[in-house]
Amino acid sequence: MTHTRHRFLLVNTGAVVVLLAGGAAINLLSGKGCTLAESAVEEMRVLISSLNNYYYMNNTFPGSLAALGPPPLGQEAGREYSGMIDRQLASGNKLGYVFRYVPKRDPRDGRSIEGYWLTSDPITEGPRQHHYFADETGVLRSEKSRPASADSPVTHDSSCSCAAPEDYVGPRF
Repeated sequence: MTHTRHRFLLVNTGAVVVLLAGGAAINLLSGKGCTLAESAVEEMRVLISSLNNYYYMNNTFPGSLAALGPPPLGQEAGREYSGMIDRQLASGNKLGYVFRYVPKRDPRDGRSIEGYWLTSDPITEGPRQHHYFADETGVLRSEKSRPASADSPVTHDSSCSCAAPEDYVGPRF
């Protein structure tokens, strides 16, 4: 009888583990867009911080994202390649998002850069994908399912902006 009892416990325990693993997999898959959005928010904040640091070091914003990236092998970091962000982010394509940096030139001389527009858009569109925008003010703005702009609502979350109850599609326990 003890063998039968152990088999019963083992089967029941196994069934519970399978159910929990299935629920976790569903949560993980349904939250993939949210995880990407969290990463995009984090990378936008890294870019905003790096752009501000570059400005304070050089009294101008960089001409491109590449200027924030690491220098080529054998060269030292400087104004042309500051080494503030990783190579992938400097390329403008990271973690399922395209990051675009548009420098705003000073109209008086056309050379110095007095500000910028920074956007982050998902490579693959989806119904819950978020788009982000920032400028030299450092305010991060977002839109759901369409490109963000200076008129978009401010993103207050330091975490995933798609964590709102209406966006949750996973199982409810």
